[in-house]
Amino acid sequence: MIKWRNKYETNNFPRDIKSLQEIALEGANIYAIIFSIALAGIESGREKFANQISIIDEILNPRDWNPAGLTVIVNFPDTIACVYQALNGSMCLQTHQLSLATKLARSNITKRFENLSLPLFKRHSIVGWPETLGQKSTDVWSFLAKLPEKWNWLTDPFSSAQEYKESLCAYYLALSIIELVDDIARGNEKQLLQNNEITFDVPLIFMREDFEILRRAYRLLLIDKDQIRDIWESKKIKEEKVKELWPRWIYHLKNWNSRASIFGFDSSIIIHENLFDEME
Repeated sequence: MIKWRNKYETNNFPRDIKSLQEIALEGANIYAIIFSIALAGIESGREKFANQISIIDEILNPRDWNPAGLTVIVNFPDTIACVYQALNGSMCLQTHQLSLATKLARSNITKRFENLSLPLFKRHSIVGWPETLGQKSTDVWSFLAKLPEKWNWLTDPFSSAQEYKESLCAYYLALSIIELVDDIARGNEKQLLQNNEITFDVPLIFMREDFEILRRAYRLLLIDKDQIRDIWESKKIKEEKVKELWPRWIYHLKNWNSRASIFGFDSSIIIHENLFDEME
């Protein structure tokens, strides 16, 4: 990582998305072997490999990392963490271990030189907007979704690039539900009941994926309904409460889709709108 940093920090660092993502991929390649071993651990389903938050800690706090300099360089560990949590969560959904993904998403993250602890899913620079990938959710999603094109080894654990993308969408579907439940747990129901725009912690750009991919992702999420229920039961929230507020959550998702939609995109389709009908 220090060699990667020295290579680019002394030069005129590019800001166009293509160059940024090529440089980011070069840096991410340093961790490819670690990622492949971690994914194999998740795939094994063995308890000893279940807690992988320590990997996130190591990624975010590299040894001898200088906190001064260009932020696009200094904050590069956030990009590596973003890639890792996406791969981790995707593999959890691929192997029907939603509860494991939920546990990681809710794990508190403390970054070096910060006196702030936040759940992973609320770390915007990790879950969806890392600076070195362009800091736009569309660019970041494109990078994550196309990783198998750069890393051919990903087609082994995920079988194919399409199955990887389906698993990735299923993971972000789960993160969105986690965000709702944690908002309820913190007593933030009022903002759901209002018609004002709300700010999401989890990027929703995945909802623009092809309908067939989203449909398969949703089916992947639904494989173990008990693990879905664990999202709110682990927070001691009754299903009736989540079900009651679900239409309001869908309203806000549609509102975001409508505002962010592009020509030809049907912003009214929310693939998991009927989640509670499917849960019965």
